[in-house]
Amino acid sequence: MEALPWIIAPPFQAEGAFTGFTLKPENARVDNPEVFRLVLRLMNLLLLDDHPLVRQGLATLLAQAGAAVRTASSPDEALAVLDAGACFDVVLLDWNLPGSDGAATVAALSARGQTVLVVSGSAEADDVRRVLAAG
Repeated sequence: MEALPWIIAPPFQAEGAFTGFTLKPENARVDNPEVFRLVLRLMNLLLLDDHPLVRQGLATLLAQAGAAVRTASSPDEALAVLDAGACFDVVLLDWNLPGSDGAATVAALSARGQTVLVVSGSAEADDVRRVLAAG
């Protein structure tokens, strides 16, 4: 099965958290906070971020919304989890992990059948193009 890219859409606020993102490349969006919460309750997520505070904070918010969340602090750790047989609905990936290449990490995760959602603080057009080019 081909892994499809997921893209964060411009967020809107509901209880202090983003609640809108594209679920499919065809731009089928979840803009209703209640539907978003329902979708989250059905998800099994891997959160890959090197910063402990960000990783713990996002994991806590997602778990409180009902998602099953596993975390990893490096691409090697995430790939080891996948190689051990775990499978996730979505991998949330920090694009700018120290000592790693975001495109190579996306490729390695996608090669293992994972759908990747890139999380980044950058709004630079070149960064967005690199993420999209990575798949």
